Amino acid sequence: MPKKIDPKVKERFVRQVLEHLPEYPSLTAAAEAVARREGLGKETVRRWLEEENEILRRASIWPRR
Repeated sequence: MPKKIDPKVKERFVRQVLEHLPEYPSLTAAAEAVARREGLGKETVRRWLEEENEILRRASIWPRR
């Protein structure tokens, strides 16, 4: 069973990847570097970015009143 990660920790990791993205050739490379530095798997951090993008995509198509 996957570990339950505090949402604030996820947010911090995602923010770090996005802040350092210009330093790397791809999103995957940036996620891998941040994950390695913080002791997490690169796929875990990359998946969090995908989840965040999906949430933003769904929010942008939500009907507004």
